[in-house]
Amino acid sequence: MQFTLIESEYEIASTVAKKILDVVGNKPDAFLLLASGQSPTLSYNKVSDFLAGTKTALTSTKIHKLDEWEGLGFAHNTSCDSYLKRHVLTPWGIDLSNYSGVDATNSNLDEECQKANARLEENTPDLCILGIGINGHIGFNEPADALPVNTSIVDLTPTSMNHAMIKGAQDIKRGITTGIRQILRSKKIIVIVTGDNKKEILSKLMNARQLSTQLPASLLLLHNDVEVFYDAKAQ
Repeated sequence: MQFTLIESEYEIASTVAKKILDVVGNKPDAFLLLASGQSPTLSYNKVSDFLAGTKTALTSTKIHKLDEWEGLGFAHNTSCDSYLKRHVLTPWGIDLSNYSGVDATNSNLDEECQKANARLEENTPDLCILGIGINGHIGFNEPADALPVNTSIVDLTPTSMNHAMIKGAQDIKRGITTGIRQILRSKKIIVIVTGDNKKEILSKLMNARQLSTQLPASLLLLHNDVEVFYDAKAQ
Protein backbone atom coordinates (compact mmCIF):
# COMPACT_ATOMS: atom_id res chain seq x y z
CA MET A 1 0.00 0.00 0.00
CA GLN A 2 1.49 3.29 -1.12
CA PHE A 3 0.57 6.48 0.74
CA THR A 4 0.99 9.80 -1.07
CA LEU A 5 0.47 13.21 0.49
CA ILE A 6 -0.90 15.78 -1.95
CA GLU A 7 -1.44 19.25 -0.54
CA SER A 8 -5.05 19.85 -1.49
CA GLU A 9 -8.14 17.83 -2.37
CA TYR A 10 -8.24 19.62 -5.72
CA GLU A 11 -4.75 18.41 -6.62
CA ILE A 12 -5.76 14.91 -5.56
CA ALA A 13 -8.76 15.16 -7.87
CA SER A 14 -6.54 15.99 -10.84
CA THR A 15 -4.17 13.13 -10.04
CA VAL A 16 -6.94 10.56 -9.63
CA ALA A 17 -8.83 11.77 -12.69
CA LYS A 18 -5.74 11.31 -14.84
CA LYS A 19 -5.29 7.78 -13.49
CA ILE A 20 -8.92 6.95 -14.31
CA LEU A 21 -8.46 8.29 -17.83
CA ASP A 22 -5.20 6.37 -18.21
CA VAL A 23 -7.06 3.13 -17.44
CA VAL A 24 -9.88 3.76 -19.91
CA GLY A 25 -7.44 5.15 -22.45
CA ASN A 26 -5.55 1.85 -22.44
CA LYS A 27 -8.77 -0.17 -22.31
CA PRO A 28 -11.85 1.70 -23.59
CA ASP A 29 -14.24 -1.00 -22.32
CA ALA A 30 -12.66 -1.00 -18.85
CA PHE A 31 -14.81 -2.20 -15.93
CA LEU A 32 -14.70 0.28 -13.04
CA LEU A 33 -15.91 -0.36 -9.48
CA LEU A 34 -16.86 3.04 -8.09
CA ALA A 35 -17.70 4.40 -4.66
CA SER A 36 -20.12 7.25 -4.02
CA GLY A 37 -19.97 10.04 -1.46
CA GLN A 38 -17.86 13.08 -0.73
CA SER A 39 -14.40 11.51 -1.10
CA PRO A 40 -14.40 10.80 -4.87
CA THR A 41 -16.70 13.62 -6.03
CA LEU A 42 -14.01 16.10 -7.05
CA SER A 43 -12.11 13.36 -8.91
CA TYR A 44 -15.19 12.32 -10.87
CA ASN A 45 -15.96 15.95 -11.67
CA LYS A 46 -12.38 16.47 -12.84
CA VAL A 47 -12.73 13.55 -15.24
CA SER A 48 -15.77 15.36 -16.64
CA ASP A 49 -13.71 18.54 -17.03
CA PHE A 50 -10.98 16.68 -18.91
CA LEU A 51 -13.54 14.97 -21.15
CA ALA A 52 -15.21 18.27 -21.95
CA GLY A 53 -11.88 19.56 -23.11
CA THR A 54 -11.41 16.63 -25.51
CA LYS A 55 -15.08 16.23 -26.50
CA THR A 56 -14.72 12.51 -25.81
CA ALA A 57 -17.30 10.29 -24.12
CA LEU A 58 -16.52 7.02 -22.38
CA THR A 59 -19.26 5.19 -24.27
CA SER A 60 -17.69 1.73 -23.91
CA THR A 61 -16.63 2.00 -20.26
CA LYS A 62 -18.57 -0.11 -17.77
CA ILE A 63 -19.42 1.09 -14.25
CA HIS A 64 -20.36 -1.09 -11.28
CA LYS A 65 -21.79 0.57 -8.18
CA LEU A 66 -19.88 -0.29 -5.00
CA ASP A 67 -22.80 -0.05 -2.57
CA GLU A 68 -26.28 1.30 -1.92
CA TRP A 69 -28.67 2.24 0.86
CA GLU A 70 -31.55 -0.22 1.28
CA GLY A 71 -34.73 1.08 -0.33
CA LEU A 72 -33.09 3.85 -2.37
CA GLY A 73 -32.67 4.02 -6.14
CA PHE A 74 -32.66 6.42 -9.08
CA ALA A 75 -35.92 7.98 -7.88
CA HIS A 76 -34.21 9.11 -4.67
CA ASN A 77 -31.83 12.07 -4.82
CA THR A 78 -29.78 10.72 -1.90
CA SER A 79 -29.10 7.29 -3.41
CA CYS A 80 -25.77 6.08 -4.75
CA ASP A 81 -27.54 5.48 -8.08
CA SER A 82 -28.50 9.15 -8.31
CA TYR A 83 -25.05 10.26 -7.17
CA LEU A 84 -23.33 8.20 -9.86
CA LYS A 85 -25.80 9.37 -12.49
CA ARG A 86 -25.02 13.01 -11.64
CA HIS A 87 -21.25 12.72 -11.29
CA VAL A 88 -20.32 9.84 -13.60
CA LEU A 89 -22.91 8.35 -15.96
CA THR A 90 -24.33 11.52 -17.53
CA PRO A 91 -21.19 13.70 -17.66
CA TRP A 92 -18.97 10.81 -18.82
CA GLY A 93 -21.41 9.77 -21.53
CA ILE A 94 -22.06 6.28 -20.14
CA ASP A 95 -25.31 4.57 -21.10
CA LEU A 96 -27.33 2.74 -18.46
CA SER A 97 -26.74 -0.48 -20.39
CA ASN A 98 -23.11 -0.23 -19.22
CA TYR A 99 -24.07 0.39 -15.58
CA SER A 100 -24.59 -2.33 -13.00
CA GLY A 101 -25.13 -2.80 -9.28
CA VAL A 102 -27.93 -3.81 -6.97
CA ASP A 103 -31.40 -2.35 -7.31
CA ALA A 104 -31.95 -1.65 -3.62
CA THR A 105 -35.63 -0.89 -4.21
CA ASN A 106 -36.28 -4.51 -5.21
CA SER A 107 -38.20 -6.44 -2.55
CA ASN A 108 -35.97 -9.44 -3.31
CA LEU A 109 -32.54 -8.15 -2.31
CA ASP A 110 -31.03 -11.63 -2.24
CA GLU A 111 -31.78 -11.89 -5.95
CA GLU A 112 -30.13 -8.53 -6.51
CA CYS A 113 -27.03 -9.69 -4.66
CA GLN A 114 -26.88 -12.80 -6.83
CA LYS A 115 -27.09 -10.67 -9.99
CA ALA A 116 -24.30 -8.41 -8.77
CA ASN A 117 -22.17 -11.39 -7.83
CA ALA A 118 -22.63 -12.87 -11.30
CA ARG A 119 -21.63 -9.57 -12.88
CA LEU A 120 -18.49 -9.38 -10.75
CA GLU A 121 -17.55 -12.96 -11.57
CA GLU A 122 -17.85 -12.21 -15.28
CA ASN A 123 -15.87 -8.95 -15.03
CA THR A 124 -12.73 -8.30 -13.03
CA PRO A 125 -12.60 -4.61 -12.08
CA ASP A 126 -9.76 -2.88 -13.87
CA LEU A 127 -9.88 -0.10 -11.29
CA CYS A 128 -11.65 0.40 -7.97
CA ILE A 129 -12.11 3.86 -6.45
CA LEU A 130 -12.73 3.94 -2.69
CA GLY A 131 -13.09 6.33 0.18
CA ILE A 132 -12.71 5.35 3.84
CA GLY A 133 -15.35 6.01 6.46
CA ILE A 134 -14.36 7.57 9.75
CA ASN A 135 -14.97 4.14 11.29
CA GLY A 136 -12.67 2.46 8.74
CA HIS A 137 -15.34 0.98 6.51
CA ILE A 138 -14.86 0.48 2.78
CA GLY A 139 -18.13 0.34 0.93
CA PHE A 140 -20.59 -0.77 3.59
CA ASN A 141 -18.15 -3.33 4.91
CA GLU A 142 -18.55 -2.07 8.46
CA PRO A 143 -16.30 -2.89 11.44
CA ALA A 144 -17.48 -6.28 12.71
CA ASP A 145 -16.29 -9.70 13.82
CA ALA A 146 -16.76 -10.98 10.26
CA LEU A 147 -17.08 -9.31 6.86
CA PRO A 148 -18.91 -10.41 3.70
CA VAL A 149 -16.93 -12.14 0.98
CA ASN A 150 -19.35 -11.26 -1.83
CA THR A 151 -22.16 -8.76 -2.39
CA SER A 152 -24.32 -8.84 0.72
CA ILE A 153 -27.02 -7.10 2.72
CA VAL A 154 -25.44 -5.66 5.85
CA ASP A 155 -26.50 -3.86 9.02
CA LEU A 156 -25.20 -0.30 9.12
CA THR A 157 -23.36 1.14 12.09
CA PRO A 158 -24.67 4.35 13.70
CA THR A 159 -21.88 6.23 11.90
CA SER A 160 -23.22 5.19 8.52
CA MET A 161 -26.87 5.62 9.50
CA ASN A 162 -26.04 9.25 10.30
CA HIS A 163 -24.08 9.82 7.09
CA ALA A 164 -24.49 13.28 5.57
CA MET A 165 -25.41 11.69 2.22
CA ILE A 166 -28.78 10.50 3.59
CA LYS A 167 -29.46 13.31 6.00
CA GLY A 168 -33.18 13.98 6.00
CA ALA A 169 -33.95 10.73 4.17
CA GLN A 170 -36.03 7.89 5.52
CA ASP A 171 -34.72 5.84 8.43
CA ILE A 172 -32.20 3.48 6.84
CA LYS A 173 -30.65 0.68 8.87
CA ARG A 174 -29.22 -1.60 6.17
CA GLY A 175 -27.08 -1.31 3.10
CA ILE A 176 -25.98 -3.57 0.26
CA THR A 177 -22.26 -3.72 -0.39
CA THR A 178 -19.72 -5.30 -2.68
CA GLY A 179 -17.81 -7.87 -0.62
CA ILE A 180 -14.19 -7.77 0.47
CA ARG A 181 -13.08 -10.55 -1.88
CA GLN A 182 -14.64 -8.76 -4.83
CA ILE A 183 -12.96 -5.47 -3.98
CA LEU A 184 -9.61 -7.22 -3.64
CA ARG A 185 -10.04 -8.83 -7.09
CA SER A 186 -9.66 -5.36 -8.63
CA LYS A 187 -6.49 -4.99 -10.66
CA LYS A 188 -5.79 -1.61 -9.08
CA ILE A 189 -7.32 0.22 -6.10
CA ILE A 190 -7.20 3.95 -5.43
CA VAL A 191 -8.26 5.27 -2.03
CA ILE A 192 -9.05 8.96 -1.50
CA VAL A 193 -8.78 10.39 2.03
CA THR A 194 -9.43 14.09 2.55
CA GLY A 195 -10.45 16.40 5.37
CA ASP A 196 -9.50 16.76 9.02
CA ASN A 197 -12.29 14.38 10.07
CA LYS A 198 -10.25 11.57 8.49
CA LYS A 199 -7.04 12.21 10.46
CA GLU A 200 -7.62 9.53 13.07
CA ILE A 201 -8.67 6.77 10.70
CA LEU A 202 -5.87 7.55 8.25
CA SER A 203 -3.35 7.32 11.09
CA LYS A 204 -4.77 3.94 12.10
CA LEU A 205 -4.47 2.66 8.55
CA MET A 206 -0.94 4.00 8.05
CA ASN A 207 0.18 2.38 11.29
CA ALA A 208 -1.70 -0.90 10.88
CA ARG A 209 0.56 -3.89 11.50
CA GLN A 210 -2.21 -6.47 11.59
CA LEU A 211 -5.27 -7.21 9.51
CA SER A 212 -8.49 -6.65 11.41
CA THR A 213 -12.15 -6.89 10.45
CA GLN A 214 -12.65 -4.14 13.03
CA LEU A 215 -10.66 -1.95 10.63
CA PRO A 216 -11.98 -3.11 7.25
CA ALA A 217 -9.65 -0.80 5.31
CA SER A 218 -6.68 -2.74 6.75
CA LEU A 219 -7.65 -5.67 4.51
CA LEU A 220 -6.49 -3.60 1.55
CA LEU A 221 -2.98 -4.43 2.75
CA LEU A 222 -3.54 -7.83 1.13
CA HIS A 223 -3.60 -6.21 -2.32
CA ASN A 224 -0.40 -5.54 -4.25
CA ASP A 225 -1.49 -2.35 -6.02
CA VAL A 226 -3.22 0.12 -3.70
CA GLU A 227 -2.53 3.85 -3.82
CA VAL A 228 -3.82 6.04 -1.00
CA PHE A 229 -3.93 9.75 -1.74
CA TYR A 230 -4.47 12.02 1.24
CA ASP A 231 -4.46 15.79 1.68
CA ALA A 232 -2.80 18.03 4.24
CA LYS A 233 -5.97 18.31 6.28
CA ALA A 234 -6.07 14.53 6.80
CA GLN A 235 -2.37 14.37 7.67
